[in-house]
Amino acid sequence: LGPKGENSLQIGYTIILIKLQNLFELNSKFGFDKGNQVLQQFGLELKILLRRSDIPCRYEGSQFIILLPLTTKEEAILLKDELKKMLIIVKAKQLIPENFPISLKLGFAHFPTDGEENFLLIKAAENNLND
Repeated sequence: LGPKGENSLQIGYTIILIKLQNLFELNSKFGFDKGNQVLQQFGLELKILLRRSDIPCRYEGSQFIILLPLTTKEEAILLKDELKKMLIIVKAKQLIPENFPISLKLGFAHFPTDGEENFLLIKAAENNLND
């Protein structure tokens, strides 16, 4: 059973697709090593922010996916502000100027509401990427 007595299959899980915007520009201005350091720092900060049961993964290029077990989409959306604050910390730790336009786009998808196959969930999260 889930946290409120619900069956865990009824609660399902949510994924968050995170896209770091302007990573190409960051690489162009500061070099690929700095871009890699930003990605590594972002991954470390995700581990600190998330619950032990959550699974953050590098997806492709400048994208990450977080798997949030037993989490509704509404609960996952509550992380939006925390993720944006985390990016400010990453920029500070990596000495990226505060006004450099690196930002996040976030997309949320819930299993089984938005799809019962992994690729459908990722597609749903990609389709609703926003700031």
